[in-house]
Amino acid sequence: MTAATIADLIRRGRRTTLAGRDGQLRLLRQVAATGGPVVAYVHGPAGIGKTALMSALDACLEDDGVRRLHIAAGAVEPSPTAILTALGRAIGHEARTVADLAAALASVKDVTVVMVDDIDTWRLAASWLRADLLPALPASTRFVLAGIVPPPPAWSIDYGPYFLDIRLAALARADSDAAVAAAGLAADIAERIWLLSGGHPLGLRMAIHAARTGSLGTARDAGELANAILHAIGDNDLRRAVEACAIVRRASRAVISAILETSEPIPLSLLEAVEALPFATRDAEGIYIAEPVRRAIVDWMSGVEPERYQLWRKTAADWIVSRLRVAGRSGRWRHMADLLHLLEQPALRNAFFPPGEEAPPVEPARADDFDEILEIAELRHGPGERARIAAWAARLPHRFSVARGPGGDVLAFYLFARQDDPHSGLGAVDPQFAAWQAHLAAHPVAGEVLFIRQIAARADGAFPPGRTACILDLKRNYVERWGVARIYSCAFAEERDLLSRLGFRPLEQPQTCMPDTMVLDIPGGDMIAWFAALIDAGPRGIAHADKLDFARDRREIVVEGRAVELTPLEAQVLGDLVDRAPAVVRREDLIERVWRRAYVGSNVVDTVVRTLRKKLGPRRDCIQTVSKAGYRYVAVGTPAEPGRASEQALTG
Repeated sequence: MTAATIADLIRRGRRTTLAGRDGQLRLLRQVAATGGPVVAYVHGPAGIGKTALMSALDACLEDDGVRRLHIAAGAVEPSPTAILTALGRAIGHEARTVADLAAALASVKDVTVVMVDDIDTWRLAASWLRADLLPALPASTRFVLAGIVPPPPAWSIDYGPYFLDIRLAALARADSDAAVAAAGLAADIAERIWLLSGGHPLGLRMAIHAARTGSLGTARDAGELANAILHAIGDNDLRRAVEACAIVRRASRAVISAILETSEPIPLSLLEAVEALPFATRDAEGIYIAEPVRRAIVDWMSGVEPERYQLWRKTAADWIVSRLRVAGRSGRWRHMADLLHLLEQPALRNAFFPPGEEAPPVEPARADDFDEILEIAELRHGPGERARIAAWAARLPHRFSVARGPGGDVLAFYLFARQDDPHSGLGAVDPQFAAWQAHLAAHPVAGEVLFIRQIAARADGAFPPGRTACILDLKRNYVERWGVARIYSCAFAEERDLLSRLGFRPLEQPQTCMPDTMVLDIPGGDMIAWFAALIDAGPRGIAHADKLDFARDRREIVVEGRAVELTPLEAQVLGDLVDRAPAVVRREDLIERVWRRAYVGSNVVDTVVRTLRKKLGPRRDCIQTVSKAGYRYVAVGTPAEPGRASEQALTG
């Protein structure tokens, strides 16, 4: 028997000492009981303790002799085939169908608990998982799912008393104080830690660690706390390893060695030291840095050491691309997720992985779907578009796919075609397609050509569930086609800026009543090269966006077509940041240049930036906070997607 390592003891300690979660753990242990819940769904924001709770449950079930299967959803393509393959591999059987998996699980009479972390990444297959897969499996099979987004109501409706919903929130003050005491810290530090963390488990662990190492200082939020911990690390190799881990989605020994440019693989002891830090976790895929902390580290590096940061990103991208080119289908999805993670702008990432909750199932359109498809086309774009889509339906019905609601109704549809499809005569009734054909004839390419003619949903909004599902399914259609050389696409008003940043360029319009036409030439006819080019281009994307419309003489900015007046201080701060972009501007320098005083308190700068961001509205992310350094202006051409800002305190 192999002797336990210190890292084993650390992992065991994390599983068995779970502050403030005893009640949730007792509930979760019911999944292994006779008549207990079939599905337990653990959810809450990043860093709230989902992984720790799952680890504690795993340890308890192991002690009880319960069979467990572990699935990292982020490493599995969200399709029924890939999920069945992953589950079958976990139990040592080949599972091509639901019946295959059910038979393999039925061969074991005892309870089997399937633990799936990062379940949000399977939202495209969530309806199939809930309605098709789980009901067909033996009653002795139980599932524990963990993610950030709350479960859709359909889970509790379908499963009733056999569904357990566990929402994790911040710990109570008493639990926070107990954790501080258990760490051997003085009672007078408990108040400081509570004010800093607000009972958020990640913040609590980090604050305790900082207090024990003497690096707590005057940290005010997650970013400053993470930087305090990093700067207190005396081992330069460990500090650089943590920074390298923050560059990528999942840090393996190989990729970290590549980023750090070591002649030999980095020592395993160095990875174990990273894992021992309070904001790091590890699974079979690698080491993960908690997102609020990872974002803070990246913001600091990109602002203070931009050359090293960009070099490391490029090195990581090159390493992932080299693995992607030789990966099989299952590995390809995982490496593609790693590559897309390196995109710096959330708006670009959302073009491939739109935000949202459970995505409805997407399938090829049936004959009786076309009445609803035409209704949606007319609802969104008028009777003319209805007639054009009807012409496509008559000639290429197999190129339509639909997202379905619970009752089988069509929520959204998309239409894409290939150049080798039989599309004779479509150009005569669809000026959009005629323009694409004329451009292709004048500018031929060697490789496959795709036409994204329409994506439309019945519901309003940027990412209604049906449209989200269609985008994800369409994305898989062309991401898996390595030979695609060009993509033509419609671009309605809300999509033009984003497509431009993805590398699409506009074409001349055949008629003014038609939506914009845009085209993307894949660099070298290589889909992987396109993603690599997006990463090399940085936060602005391949096509540089327009600058912020800022009239200094009138102290006005234009937001969504509306002039917004700034105060003199707001205008001066914005002007100073714009003039020095993309460099980081210290608070002290802003005070000296704008307030013209040696000291007025750094909080006055924070107050002005806060009101300025409020006035910027959807473009508020053009002012970035670099923890312990200051602020910087980053030009953006589209409204930034709401996300977790690195400067946000863990209590927010």
